[in-house]
Amino acid sequence: MQQILSPKKSEAILNKINVNGLIVDESTTIKNHDSKSFKRIRLIAKKMQYVYLLSGKPAPNTTVEYYSQMAIVAPELFNISFDKFVETYYKRDGKYGKYEFKNGYTKSIVTKMVAEKSITVSKEQCLELPPRHFEEMLVQLED
Repeated sequence: MQQILSPKKSEAILNKINVNGLIVDESTTIKNHDSKSFKRIRLIAKKMQYVYLLSGKPAPNTTVEYYSQMAIVAPELFNISFDKFVETYYKRDGKYGKYEFKNGYTKSIVTKMVAEKSITVSKEQCLELPPRHFEEMLVQLED
């Protein structure tokens, strides 16, 4: 069960215990910069010395979704508003259109900013899976 405490309650709890780190699993739950979860986690993260976000797929729809996660883990790099971030690095196709990088230069800047504070590991690097076996079987079907 996931529970995000109100800012007032979480601050009171943090003041009572000696915590200097925050680990957020499934960070895609905070990909929306307007969500309560993002705002509350960001507030808590500002008080932490160590902040780690874990995810199997950090930006499933578009790289714009990196903003919320990176604003928490690397506020010194993502220190502008979401609207300014989008205006600076992206162009938008229509009101509800896709976000695309303005050009290769803006793509390389955002990629570098994300890479500076993230580690990407493939499942092959994490798991030792057994080899795959395929067996062909001929089956006679009735007419």
